[in-house]
Amino acid sequence: MLFGARQRKLAQRSQDLQARSALLRESIAQDSLVLRPPLAAADQVLAAGHWLKSHPEWVGLGVALLVVWRPRRAWRLSLRLWGGWRLWQRAQRWQAAAMAWRLPP
Repeated sequence: MLFGARQRKLAQRSQDLQARSALLRESIAQDSLVLRPPLAAADQVLAAGHWLKSHPEWVGLGVALLVVWRPRRAWRLSLRLWGGWRLWQRAQRWQAAAMAWRLPP
């Protein structure tokens, strides 16, 4: 008798947990619908990046057109890109130096 009561109690607990799990899965599914548009946009950006990586001639053509039609703008853009690249390199060096100074755990 005691063993049967314990089994029924465990079976009831298992059913309760399964029902709660189903409710939580449904809640997560509903909450995740908000993320669909941003994730779809991110997928499109990644696809465009892959396409550009496989077709670099279009990037070169765009740069050439910019240089021909707007040479001053192309010059300013190239200077900004170069400055940004140098800033990125400097930040990488700072990060490496900070990691070297950090004490090991």
